Amino acid sequence: MRTTIGEPRLSEIAENYRAMGHEVFVEYFQVGKSESQQSACTTCFDTSGTSQVWGSIYVRPGKPGQAKDEELF
Repeated sequence: MRTTIGEPRLSEIAENYRAMGHEVFVEYFQVGKSESQQSACTTCFDTSGTSQVWGSIYVRPGKPGQAKDEELF
């Protein structure tokens, strides 16, 4: 994992890694919207006071000649 960050920077960072030829997987989550996350600590994400979309970016080196539509993870 490279980072966990909110939008709009989340999409920008993911696109920059793709432009450099890396494989990128973004795991999105939205604070306060999932029942499974209610027991998890979200103090760091709750400080903004808004319901913002957050995500974790996973990156690995790209494979030469890999098609863009191919399953990454």
